[in-house]
Amino acid sequence: MSTICTNAVLIMKAYIAHGRSRPLLYLGIISMIVQFAPLTVILHETKVLVTTDYGCIADVPPYYSWLRLGLDLPVNLLFSAAFLHVVVSNYTRHGSKAWKILSREGITYMLYATILNLAAAAIMASQLLGTYSIYIYVLDWYISSCLILAQQKRTAASATKEKGFDMHAVLLHNMPS
Repeated sequence: MSTICTNAVLIMKAYIAHGRSRPLLYLGIISMIVQFAPLTVILHETKVLVTTDYGCIADVPPYYSWLRLGLDLPVNLLFSAAFLHVVVSNYTRHGSKAWKILSREGITYMLYATILNLAAAAIMASQLLGTYSIYIYVLDWYISSCLILAQQKRTAASATKEKGFDMHAVLLHNMPS
């Protein structure tokens, strides 16, 4: 559910950042609706076992990791590309060092997120951790969250170093009324 909620917020931000682009909005909504598939699989086809030694263990179908990768990766790439387009366009238009840093940071994050998604799917599919492989998604979520926070802190620090650069004001100025 957290993925669906996060994607809803990202759709709204991408829609506004791209001048209220309806094709982007529709593509985002469709990709968000499709995100219910892993939830449906978990609810209907996953066996949950409770043991006295290890607590709760989820036994997911073997195809679950590929289903999740097939749904998460395109959505992550769509939103990353949409935001990178805005950032690179603003860098080209304004020529600011802060926009250059945002571009570099965004590309770096997109690559890390893709690598994390692929690694999590590979660990799940290979059952490297046995019945505990499903929990790799918690680690994937945690690392992704840390990367986002680190990127935001570096970007904010870099933006404030550049004299007179107010990221919030620039973003608001570029949004259509």
